[in-house]
Amino acid sequence: MTRKDFIKFSALLGGGLILTFHATAMKEMTGNIVEDDNTLGDFVKIMPDGEVCFQFVKHEMGQGISTAMAQIFSEELCADWEKVKIEFPRADLQRYQNDKNGGHDTGGSCTIIYQWDVLRKAGATAKQMLIEAAAKQWNTSPTNCYAENHRIIDKTTSKKLDFGELVKRAAQLPEPSIVPLKDPNNFQLIGKPKTAKLIPSMVTGELKYGLDVKIPGMHYAVIARCPVFKGKLMSFDPSQALKVQGVKKVFSTQPISGLQTHAPYMPYDIREGVAVVADSFWAARKGQEALRIEWDEGINGKLSSEDFEKLVEQRARHKTDPTGYMGDENAVSDLAHVRKTLRASYVFPHQLHSCMEPINCTAHVSNNGCEVWLGTQAPHLIVSELNRVFKIPEDKITIHLYPSGGGFGRRYYPDMAVEAAFISKESGNLPVKMIWTREDDHRANLGHLFQH
Repeated sequence: MTRKDFIKFSALLGGGLILTFHATAMKEMTGNIVEDDNTLGDFVKIMPDGEVCFQFVKHEMGQGISTAMAQIFSEELCADWEKVKIEFPRADLQRYQNDKNGGHDTGGSCTIIYQWDVLRKAGATAKQMLIEAAAKQWNTSPTNCYAENHRIIDKTTSKKLDFGELVKRAAQLPEPSIVPLKDPNNFQLIGKPKTAKLIPSMVTGELKYGLDVKIPGMHYAVIARCPVFKGKLMSFDPSQALKVQGVKKVFSTQPISGLQTHAPYMPYDIREGVAVVADSFWAARKGQEALRIEWDEGINGKLSSEDFEKLVEQRARHKTDPTGYMGDENAVSDLAHVRKTLRASYVFPHQLHSCMEPINCTAHVSNNGCEVWLGTQAPHLIVSELNRVFKIPEDKITIHLYPSGGGFGRRYYPDMAVEAAFISKESGNLPVKMIWTREDDHRANLGHLFQH
């Protein structure tokens, strides 16, 4: 029994913690939003029973953003909050990676700022389509109808229709280009404390993360990476690792190593290493421990923390004006008018983005393209990098999106997907789950992303 199964069954069978929760938030994330009779725009499906399925296309990494975005959308829709679910569709760059819908990428602590107008308009649009559908059914004017608590109501006759009763007719209507938005004084959901929608499925172990992915025929992989940034792999002996029961293949990851600067404004560095592929994570881990590797640690292997602090101090010296090395160097050009200048230096160690859920990615490269399963802050970078590195057509790359146990910016980078896809390809096009162990994270993640 896995840890998650233990949590799940303990919760359900133990009698002490039995929670009701939405099944959609728990089940394995499924495919792209399918255009059907229940779809109203890009962010919502309304089922015949009235259930509102909000399509969450950003990245939930524990900050509660999925609930916040559902609140914004549902406010303008005038939905009953208890009937709102959160769904995770696959990445769909054509549909979402644009100014209209705000993109999949999540970072900079600015998701709410960027999506505020987008989601309000989307919710208001779906509401207006439901209003127009009701008006047609009642043979009245849309201005004679309004939405309230999951229903459309006729002002004159007080007739009511549930969202679910109207969705098929509404889905056939064209989207209105201009829709009115609510007066903030009338908000019922925005700004109100709401329990995060995913919490019940989190505490029962039902919510699936990238680390929970299971694909038929899947193998597991770990990588022994150079312990020093910019170090080189000189040689390795796989013989002892291959003797570990379950270990299938051992090979170098040098072909994909080095500084990658092709991802726009997000350069990253993949360390040289040796991949161990096995039929279980434990076998891969023991194979990693059994490897005999000779590294060329280079100049960085001879430097101490004090050496790096001195280097940083040299590079961070202020220039001739108070703005220093950041911003406009000529912002203050005449220091004669400056009465007083204050300077301060702050020194702090490297900070590790140590996520609760270790970095992981499952990939399957085949003759038909590539499928990837992971929690990521930037699916579009993964698509562009897999296309660049492996020449896989972008329309043949499928990314299954999952929430993650922490991101902090670390999951914005595509390196884990590049590593996993490379291992899948080199293993004979097998589906492979590549996992950074906690030890790997602490040894190799410092300086992993940036050239300096």
